[in-house]
Amino acid sequence: MGIRIFVSKDIPQVVDLHLRVKRDGDRTKARAYERYFNKIFFQNPWYDEKYPSYVYEDKNGDIIGFIGSIPRKMIFNGKPVQIVIANHFV
Repeated sequence: MGIRIFVSKDIPQVVDLHLRVKRDGDRTKARAYERYFNKIFFQNPWYDEKYPSYVYEDKNGDIIGFIGSIPRKMIFNGKPVQIVIANHFV
């Protein structure tokens, strides 16, 4: 129970949570969302395991919360910086 790092095997549960909370619960979209979540959070060119996404599990091990993390390199005041964009908060 508690907060832990999001891993790829969590994608189906996170997609289910996302569809129930943020969408209409239409499970026909699940496969497309699973591919999307995998691409965005594990296969994107800026992926860096130093900046993980997180899930929150209840006492039964069910995922009941998620916050996605997408790291990006940028320039600020002429200097390179590392930022992290938080998204898909459920």
